[in-house]
Amino acid sequence: MEARFSLAEGLGSLTVREEGPWAAVRGELPDRGKGLYKGWLTGRSGARLLLGTFLPEDGRLILNRRFSIDELGRKGVWPPVGGEAMLAFPAGGSRREEADPDPDQTSSPPQWEACPAWQKYVTDPVLQVPARRDQGALIRWGQGGMQVALPFCVGEEFPIPALFCLAEVRPMHGHSYLRFSLDRNGWPVYLKWE
Repeated sequence: MEARFSLAEGLGSLTVREEGPWAAVRGELPDRGKGLYKGWLTGRSGARLLLGTFLPEDGRLILNRRFSIDELGRKGVWPPVGGEAMLAFPAGGSRREEADPDPDQTSSPPQWEACPAWQKYVTDPVLQVPARRDQGALIRWGQGGMQVALPFCVGEEFPIPALFCLAEVRPMHGHSYLRFSLDRNGWPVYLKWE
């Protein structure tokens, strides 16, 4: 079985192909510079399954995933009847402008503070991470929101795949930390602070 669904008013597509007990899912969208999109698979009962984030690749936004058909059935999306792509992380726009600190009003960067309960500030449930990641978490507040730093060892599994393109690994206090920014509403934004 192979099903193909139109995305972005026919400019993109989501293809689901059965491969034995597996379903290979591939999504493609034009990269118009608007930001990063999340992909969803829908089933007959109206159930939706988050597939992940489309990532830039050769001038397009691409999503590749593989699921067991049994899992898709338990989630209510097998057989699939449609797909969706939604802008999740805008590039620029009001969130970015709101989050950018005013250089004239910021004389020195805000200080980092320990905050093991940082996830209470996160709006998007996709960004929740296992509790073990909260140990050693640091945050700092700025005019446009907050920045989070999680202890990270290069070579280990990336803790929040949805933030792969918006996070950076930086040395701090003699250790490596994965850093990312959230706006005042708890949504991720691309913002670099020193």
